[in-house]
Amino acid sequence: MTKTNKHISPVFFISLLFLLFACSDNNDEVIASVGSKKLKHSEIEFIYPKLYSQNNYKTQKKIILKKWIDTELLYQEAKKHRSKNNYNIDQKTKYYKKQLIVQAYLDDIVYKNISISNSEIFERYKKNKGLYIASKPIAIVINYLTNSIEESEKIKNILTLSDKAEINLLNNKYSVKQQIIKKGSVVPKVEKEIFSSYNKKIIGPIKIKAGFVVIKILKKIKKGEQIPLVFVKNEIKEEILLEKQNNSYKNLLKKIRKKNKVKTYEKNN
Repeated sequence: MTKTNKHISPVFFISLLFLLFACSDNNDEVIASVGSKKLKHSEIEFIYPKLYSQNNYKTQKKIILKKWIDTELLYQEAKKHRSKNNYNIDQKTKYYKKQLIVQAYLDDIVYKNISISNSEIFERYKKNKGLYIASKPIAIVINYLTNSIEESEKIKNILTLSDKAEINLLNNKYSVKQQIIKKGSVVPKVEKEIFSSYNKKIIGPIKIKAGFVVIKILKKIKKGEQIPLVFVKNEIKEEILLEKQNNSYKNLLKKIRKKNKVKTYEKNN
């Protein structure tokens, strides 16, 4: 429900490179083709492993397919017109490959054993309480997004009846996470429902571009009020994780610099 970034990220660029050049021996289902180039399920599953656990899976899949087709069309056309930029493209491809290998090493080896305790999170919250005061009215919510109006009505009924077992099954199916929604950060009709319905806990279904959304409101907080720890715990955990990763990264570089000869030739700079 937030605004979409229209810029293509390096990660997505790398993903498209993979999909353009990858060859698969699996006889899995072909889901799109441009000329002789075919896109199979296994290729999407490899690049987007979390796609199939998302509640808006069908919508996301359509977006990915459109981008793949558009890029493949342009790629095949571009190959007909070899340019002087091919050397630069090869260099960039090598650079992105290095970045992927480095990132895999950091994730699988360097960052693997980083842990964050609840006491660390609590201490960070206690020392920085002023950072967790609502600057605008906010709502802590859980969103359930589906492409079917019938499915969204079923979701609403389950949430309204408040059967814990059914809700747990629902949450697992839709891989839901709580979100902090600030006033002014979502589409107007959704914002109106969230912030004008003071006594409602379940809102929707609401028709949006991605489908139909049902919203469960966990808590509303007025401007100037303290946001309870339980609602910013994940945000604080992410902050601490990034700090620890950054420290590990710096310490690793210091260590390997000592073991390797590194020279800079200033007269050539």
